[in-house]
Amino acid sequence: MLNFQELPKDGTKFEQLARELLLKKGLRPHWTGVGPDSGRDLLVEEELSSKIKNYKRLWLVDCKHFAISGKTVGVGDITDIRDRCERIGAKGFLLICSTTVSSELSRKLDEINSNTDIATEIWDAITIEKLLLNPTSYSVAQQFFPSSMASPSWKMFYTEREERWMSHFEGYFLYVESRSGIQPPSLVDLESIIRELEGVELGYDESLRIRAIWHDTPNGPFYSIAADYLVPSEHTPTMKPSDIRSQLNDSCVEGGFVVWHIKLQITLPQSDYYSPDDPGYYNLFKQPLFHAFYGVGEISKMMEIDKWTNQQPPLIRTFNDQLIWKNNQEKFGYTKMGDLECRVL
Repeated sequence: MLNFQELPKDGTKFEQLARELLLKKGLRPHWTGVGPDSGRDLLVEEELSSKIKNYKRLWLVDCKHFAISGKTVGVGDITDIRDRCERIGAKGFLLICSTTVSSELSRKLDEINSNTDIATEIWDAITIEKLLLNPTSYSVAQQFFPSSMASPSWKMFYTEREERWMSHFEGYFLYVESRSGIQPPSLVDLESIIRELEGVELGYDESLRIRAIWHDTPNGPFYSIAADYLVPSEHTPTMKPSDIRSQLNDSCVEGGFVVWHIKLQITLPQSDYYSPDDPGYYNLFKQPLFHAFYGVGEISKMMEIDKWTNQQPPLIRTFNDQLIWKNNQEKFGYTKMGDLECRVL
Protein backbone atom coordinates (compact mmCIF):
# COMPACT_ATOMS: atom_id res chain seq x y z
CA MET A 1 0.00 0.00 0.00
CA LEU A 2 1.16 3.53 -0.74
CA ASN A 3 1.64 5.74 2.30
CA PHE A 4 0.28 9.17 1.40
CA GLN A 5 1.84 10.59 4.55
CA GLU A 6 5.11 10.63 2.58
CA LEU A 7 3.74 13.74 0.87
CA PRO A 8 4.18 17.03 2.82
CA LYS A 9 1.18 18.43 4.67
CA ASP A 10 1.03 21.66 2.64
CA GLY A 11 -0.39 19.72 -0.33
CA THR A 12 1.99 21.05 -2.97
CA LYS A 13 3.48 17.64 -3.73
CA PHE A 14 0.02 16.09 -3.82
CA GLU A 15 -1.07 18.67 -6.39
CA GLN A 16 2.00 17.83 -8.46
CA LEU A 17 1.12 14.13 -8.17
CA ALA A 18 -2.41 14.84 -9.44
CA ARG A 19 -0.96 16.74 -12.39
CA GLU A 20 1.38 13.85 -13.27
CA LEU A 21 -1.51 11.37 -13.16
CA LEU A 22 -3.50 13.51 -15.57
CA LEU A 23 -0.49 13.81 -17.87
CA LYS A 24 -0.11 10.02 -17.88
CA LYS A 25 -3.69 9.81 -19.11
CA GLY A 26 -2.73 11.92 -22.13
CA LEU A 27 -4.35 15.10 -20.82
CA ARG A 28 -2.82 18.57 -20.53
CA PRO A 29 -3.60 20.07 -17.13
CA HIS A 30 -2.70 23.61 -16.14
CA TRP A 31 -2.96 25.52 -12.90
CA THR A 32 -5.65 28.05 -12.12
CA GLY A 33 -5.24 30.76 -9.51
CA VAL A 34 -5.51 30.16 -5.78
CA GLY A 35 -8.67 28.29 -4.80
CA PRO A 36 -11.08 29.08 -1.94
CA ASP A 37 -8.99 27.06 0.54
CA SER A 38 -5.74 28.84 -0.49
CA GLY A 39 -4.75 25.85 -2.63
CA ARG A 40 -4.38 25.74 -6.40
CA ASP A 41 -6.93 24.14 -8.67
CA LEU A 42 -6.17 22.38 -11.92
CA LEU A 43 -7.98 22.72 -15.21
CA VAL A 44 -7.87 19.93 -17.74
CA GLU A 45 -9.56 19.65 -21.12
CA GLU A 46 -10.77 16.22 -22.20
CA GLU A 47 -11.52 15.34 -25.81
CA LEU A 48 -14.61 13.17 -26.15
CA SER A 49 -15.68 11.28 -29.24
CA SER A 50 -19.16 11.12 -30.70
CA LYS A 51 -20.57 9.33 -33.73
CA ILE A 52 -21.85 12.70 -34.99
CA LYS A 53 -19.38 15.31 -33.73
CA ASN A 54 -16.47 15.15 -31.31
CA TYR A 55 -16.44 17.66 -28.48
CA LYS A 56 -14.39 18.79 -25.48
CA ARG A 57 -15.17 18.92 -21.79
CA LEU A 58 -13.34 21.19 -19.37
CA TRP A 59 -12.80 19.73 -15.91
CA LEU A 60 -12.12 21.65 -12.72
CA VAL A 61 -9.84 19.52 -10.54
CA ASP A 62 -9.80 20.08 -6.78
CA CYS A 63 -7.02 18.42 -4.75
CA LYS A 64 -7.42 17.65 -1.04
CA HIS A 65 -4.48 16.19 0.90
CA PHE A 66 -5.64 15.17 4.39
CA ALA A 67 -3.50 12.04 4.77
CA ILE A 68 -1.41 13.47 7.62
CA SER A 69 -4.47 13.92 9.82
CA GLY A 70 -6.43 11.05 8.26
CA LYS A 71 -9.45 13.35 7.94
CA THR A 72 -12.25 12.42 5.56
CA VAL A 73 -13.10 15.07 2.95
CA GLY A 74 -16.51 16.44 3.88
CA VAL A 75 -19.10 18.81 2.44
CA GLY A 76 -17.56 21.75 4.30
CA ASP A 77 -14.21 21.18 2.55
CA ILE A 78 -15.64 21.51 -0.97
CA THR A 79 -17.59 24.73 -1.45
CA ASP A 80 -19.38 26.46 -4.34
CA ILE A 81 -18.83 23.65 -6.82
CA ARG A 82 -21.40 24.84 -9.35
CA ASP A 83 -20.40 28.50 -9.07
CA ARG A 84 -16.70 27.70 -9.50
CA CYS A 85 -17.39 25.51 -12.53
CA GLU A 86 -19.78 28.00 -14.16
CA ARG A 87 -17.34 30.86 -13.63
CA ILE A 88 -14.72 29.18 -15.84
CA GLY A 89 -17.05 27.25 -18.14
CA ALA A 90 -16.16 23.84 -16.73
CA LYS A 91 -18.58 20.99 -17.37
CA GLY A 92 -16.80 18.55 -15.10
CA PHE A 93 -15.63 18.51 -11.48
CA LEU A 94 -12.94 16.01 -10.38
CA LEU A 95 -12.09 15.67 -6.70
CA ILE A 96 -8.70 14.06 -6.05
CA CYS A 97 -8.01 13.28 -2.39
CA SER A 98 -5.43 11.35 -0.40
CA THR A 99 -7.97 9.89 2.04
CA THR A 100 -11.64 9.28 1.24
CA VAL A 101 -14.86 11.29 1.08
CA SER A 102 -17.80 11.36 3.46
CA SER A 103 -21.08 9.74 2.44
CA GLU A 104 -22.73 13.17 2.56
CA LEU A 105 -20.23 14.66 0.10
CA SER A 106 -20.52 11.60 -2.12
CA ARG A 107 -24.31 12.10 -2.27
CA LYS A 108 -23.91 15.80 -3.02
CA LEU A 109 -21.59 15.11 -5.96
CA ASP A 110 -23.96 12.42 -7.25
CA GLU A 111 -26.83 14.93 -7.15
CA ILE A 112 -24.82 17.50 -9.10
CA ASN A 113 -23.94 14.83 -11.63
CA SER A 114 -27.60 13.77 -12.01
CA ASN A 115 -29.39 17.13 -11.82
CA THR A 116 -27.05 19.53 -13.64
CA ASP A 117 -24.91 19.54 -16.78
CA ILE A 118 -21.76 19.20 -14.65
CA ALA A 119 -20.22 15.72 -14.50
CA THR A 120 -18.54 14.77 -11.21
CA GLU A 121 -15.91 12.17 -10.36
CA ILE A 122 -13.87 11.18 -7.29
CA TRP A 123 -10.32 9.81 -7.19
CA ASP A 124 -9.67 8.79 -3.59
CA ALA A 125 -6.56 7.13 -2.15
CA ILE A 126 -7.56 3.68 -3.39
CA THR A 127 -8.23 4.93 -6.91
CA ILE A 128 -4.92 6.81 -7.02
CA GLU A 129 -3.07 3.68 -5.92
CA LYS A 130 -4.67 1.66 -8.72
CA LEU A 131 -3.74 4.37 -11.24
CA LEU A 132 -0.13 4.41 -10.05
CA LEU A 133 0.65 0.73 -9.65
CA ASN A 134 0.80 -0.23 -13.31
CA PRO A 135 3.53 0.00 -15.97
CA THR A 136 2.29 3.32 -17.37
CA SER A 137 2.57 5.25 -14.11
CA TYR A 138 5.06 3.18 -12.12
CA SER A 139 7.83 5.78 -12.48
CA VAL A 140 5.48 8.40 -10.98
CA ALA A 141 4.89 6.17 -7.96
CA GLN A 142 8.65 5.77 -7.53
CA GLN A 143 9.11 9.55 -7.68
CA PHE A 144 6.45 10.52 -5.13
CA PHE A 145 6.48 7.47 -2.82
CA PRO A 146 10.12 6.33 -2.58
CA SER A 147 9.72 4.74 0.86
CA SER A 148 6.52 2.88 -0.02
CA MET A 149 7.98 1.61 -3.27
CA ALA A 150 11.12 0.40 -1.48
CA SER A 151 9.03 -1.63 0.94
CA PRO A 152 10.31 -5.22 1.27
CA SER A 153 6.80 -6.68 1.12
CA TRP A 154 5.27 -8.05 -2.08
CA LYS A 155 2.22 -6.34 -3.56
CA MET A 156 0.32 -8.40 -6.13
CA PHE A 157 -2.79 -7.33 -8.02
CA TYR A 158 -5.06 -9.43 -10.21
CA THR A 159 -5.31 -8.40 -13.85
CA GLU A 160 -7.84 -9.30 -16.54
CA ARG A 161 -6.89 -12.97 -16.17
CA GLU A 162 -6.99 -14.82 -12.86
CA GLU A 163 -3.63 -16.52 -13.44
CA ARG A 164 -1.81 -13.21 -14.05
CA TRP A 165 -0.69 -10.55 -11.58
CA MET A 166 0.92 -7.10 -11.63
CA SER A 167 3.56 -7.30 -8.91
CA HIS A 168 5.73 -4.89 -6.94
CA PHE A 169 8.71 -5.69 -4.77
CA GLU A 170 11.41 -3.32 -3.45
CA GLY A 171 11.05 -0.86 -6.30
CA TYR A 172 10.65 -3.47 -9.04
CA PHE A 173 7.57 -3.81 -11.20
CA LEU A 174 6.97 -7.13 -12.94
CA TYR A 175 4.29 -9.35 -14.41
CA VAL A 176 3.88 -12.76 -12.77
CA GLU A 177 1.88 -15.47 -14.48
CA SER A 178 1.16 -19.12 -13.72
CA ARG A 179 0.46 -21.70 -16.35
CA SER A 180 -2.67 -22.68 -14.47
CA GLY A 181 -4.31 -21.96 -11.17
CA ILE A 182 -5.29 -18.79 -9.35
CA GLN A 183 -2.62 -18.84 -6.64
CA PRO A 184 0.63 -16.95 -7.28
CA PRO A 185 3.89 -18.92 -7.10
CA SER A 186 5.98 -19.05 -3.95
CA LEU A 187 7.07 -15.56 -2.92
CA VAL A 188 10.24 -17.10 -1.52
CA ASP A 189 11.04 -18.41 -5.01
CA LEU A 190 10.29 -15.05 -6.61
CA GLU A 191 12.55 -13.21 -4.19
CA SER A 192 15.34 -15.76 -4.76
CA ILE A 193 15.14 -15.09 -8.49
CA ILE A 194 15.38 -11.33 -7.99
CA ARG A 195 18.34 -11.71 -5.60
CA GLU A 196 20.08 -13.89 -8.20
CA LEU A 197 19.76 -11.11 -10.79
CA GLU A 198 20.92 -8.49 -8.29
CA GLY A 199 24.07 -10.51 -7.64
CA VAL A 200 25.30 -10.28 -11.24
CA GLU A 201 28.33 -8.00 -11.54
CA LEU A 202 27.98 -5.58 -14.46
CA GLY A 203 29.83 -2.60 -15.92
CA TYR A 204 29.56 1.05 -14.93
CA ASP A 205 25.97 2.42 -15.07
CA GLU A 206 24.65 -0.94 -16.29
CA SER A 207 21.84 -2.84 -14.57
CA LEU A 208 19.53 -5.82 -14.85
CA ARG A 209 15.81 -5.10 -14.43
CA ILE A 210 13.35 -7.94 -14.14
CA ARG A 211 10.19 -7.61 -16.26
CA ALA A 212 8.29 -10.89 -15.98
CA ILE A 213 8.22 -14.34 -14.35
CA TRP A 214 6.32 -17.27 -15.85
CA HIS A 215 5.65 -20.24 -13.59
CA ASP A 216 5.19 -23.64 -15.21
CA THR A 217 2.71 -24.55 -12.48
CA PRO A 218 1.90 -28.25 -13.12
CA ASN A 219 5.57 -29.24 -13.15
CA GLY A 220 6.55 -27.68 -9.83
CA PRO A 221 9.01 -24.81 -9.19
CA PHE A 222 10.05 -24.32 -12.80
CA TYR A 223 10.33 -20.71 -13.94
CA SER A 224 11.11 -18.64 -17.03
CA ILE A 225 12.49 -15.18 -16.33
CA ALA A 226 12.52 -12.09 -18.56
CA ALA A 227 14.91 -9.26 -17.73
CA ASP A 228 16.46 -6.28 -19.49
CA TYR A 229 20.21 -5.69 -19.50
CA LEU A 230 20.20 -1.87 -19.48
CA VAL A 231 23.23 -0.27 -21.12
CA PRO A 232 23.67 3.51 -21.62
CA SER A 233 24.22 4.54 -25.23
CA GLU A 234 27.53 6.22 -24.36
CA HIS A 235 29.39 2.91 -24.22
CA THR A 236 29.06 -0.58 -25.59
CA PRO A 237 28.03 -3.38 -23.23
CA THR A 238 30.82 -4.65 -21.03
CA MET A 239 29.19 -8.07 -20.75
CA LYS A 240 28.63 -10.71 -23.40
CA PRO A 241 25.76 -13.20 -22.97
CA SER A 242 28.21 -15.78 -21.63
CA ASP A 243 29.50 -13.30 -19.01
CA ILE A 244 26.04 -12.88 -17.54
CA ARG A 245 25.00 -16.49 -18.00
CA SER A 246 28.03 -17.73 -16.05
CA GLN A 247 26.90 -15.71 -13.02
CA LEU A 248 23.33 -17.03 -12.94
CA ASN A 249 22.39 -20.18 -11.09
CA ASP A 250 19.65 -22.24 -12.73
CA SER A 251 18.90 -23.83 -9.35
CA CYS A 252 18.48 -20.65 -7.31
CA VAL A 253 14.98 -21.82 -6.31
CA GLU A 254 14.86 -24.83 -3.98
CA GLY A 255 14.06 -28.02 -5.85
CA GLY A 256 13.39 -26.17 -9.09
CA PHE A 257 14.90 -24.83 -12.28
CA VAL A 258 15.09 -21.38 -13.88
CA VAL A 259 15.42 -20.48 -17.56
CA TRP A 260 16.86 -17.00 -18.12
CA HIS A 261 15.68 -14.77 -20.98
CA ILE A 262 17.71 -11.57 -21.07
CA LYS A 263 17.53 -8.80 -23.65
CA LEU A 264 20.05 -6.02 -24.23
CA GLN A 265 18.18 -2.73 -23.99
CA ILE A 266 20.11 0.43 -24.90
CA THR A 267 19.10 3.44 -22.79
CA LEU A 268 19.36 7.24 -22.75
CA PRO A 269 19.77 8.09 -19.03
CA GLN A 270 20.28 11.79 -19.83
CA SER A 271 16.83 12.04 -21.40
CA ASP A 272 14.18 14.01 -19.49
CA TYR A 273 11.84 11.06 -19.99
CA TYR A 274 14.16 8.24 -18.99
CA SER A 275 13.06 5.66 -16.45
CA PRO A 276 14.54 2.16 -15.96
CA ASP A 277 10.93 0.96 -15.76
CA ASP A 278 9.54 2.86 -18.73
CA PRO A 279 6.14 1.49 -19.81
CA GLY A 280 7.63 0.92 -23.27
CA TYR A 281 9.79 -1.85 -21.82
CA TYR A 282 6.65 -3.77 -20.82
CA ASN A 283 4.73 -3.67 -24.10
CA LEU A 284 5.90 -7.15 -25.05
CA PHE A 285 4.51 -8.61 -21.83
CA LYS A 286 0.94 -7.46 -22.29
CA GLN A 287 0.33 -10.71 -24.15
CA PRO A 288 0.41 -14.12 -22.39
CA LEU A 289 3.92 -14.58 -21.04
CA PHE A 290 4.40 -18.01 -22.57
CA HIS A 291 4.28 -16.32 -25.99
CA ALA A 292 6.03 -13.10 -24.93
CA PHE A 293 9.22 -14.91 -23.91
CA TYR A 294 9.89 -15.91 -27.51
CA GLY A 295 10.43 -12.21 -28.21
CA VAL A 296 13.12 -11.88 -25.52
CA GLY A 297 15.56 -14.68 -26.25
CA GLU A 298 16.99 -17.37 -24.01
CA ILE A 299 20.48 -16.34 -22.97
CA SER A 300 21.89 -19.89 -23.19
CA LYS A 301 21.05 -20.01 -26.89
CA MET A 302 22.67 -16.62 -27.51
CA MET A 303 25.92 -18.03 -26.13
CA GLU A 304 26.33 -20.04 -29.33
CA ILE A 305 27.68 -16.93 -31.08
CA ASP A 306 28.00 -14.95 -27.80
CA LYS A 307 26.51 -11.75 -29.23
CA TRP A 308 23.44 -9.77 -28.25
CA THR A 309 21.26 -10.77 -31.18
CA ASN A 310 18.19 -9.42 -29.37
CA GLN A 311 19.61 -5.92 -28.84
CA GLN A 312 16.97 -3.16 -28.79
CA PRO A 313 17.61 0.54 -29.61
CA PRO A 314 16.65 3.15 -27.02
CA LEU A 315 13.20 4.63 -26.67
CA ILE A 316 13.10 7.98 -28.49
CA ARG A 317 10.72 10.57 -27.03
CA THR A 318 12.21 13.92 -28.05
CA PHE A 319 14.32 15.49 -30.78
CA ASN A 320 17.21 15.69 -28.30
CA ASP A 321 16.91 11.94 -27.67
CA GLN A 322 17.18 11.40 -31.41
CA LEU A 323 20.35 13.50 -31.61
CA ILE A 324 21.99 11.62 -28.72
CA TRP A 325 21.21 8.27 -30.28
CA LYS A 326 22.40 9.36 -33.72
CA ASN A 327 25.81 10.21 -32.25
CA ASN A 328 26.13 6.83 -30.52
CA GLN A 329 24.39 4.27 -32.72
CA GLU A 330 27.44 3.28 -34.77
CA LYS A 331 29.22 1.83 -31.73
CA PHE A 332 26.29 -0.61 -31.38
CA GLY A 333 26.63 -1.73 -34.97
CA TYR A 334 23.86 0.34 -36.53
CA THR A 335 24.78 1.65 -39.96
CA LYS A 336 23.30 2.58 -43.32
CA MET A 337 23.64 0.74 -46.58
CA GLY A 338 22.23 3.20 -49.07
CA ASP A 339 18.75 4.09 -47.79
CA LEU A 340 18.56 0.92 -45.72
CA GLU A 341 19.32 1.04 -41.99
CA CYS A 342 20.77 -2.18 -40.63
CA ARG A 343 22.80 -3.59 -37.77
CA VAL A 344 26.10 -5.39 -38.13
CA LEU A 345 26.73 -8.09 -35.50
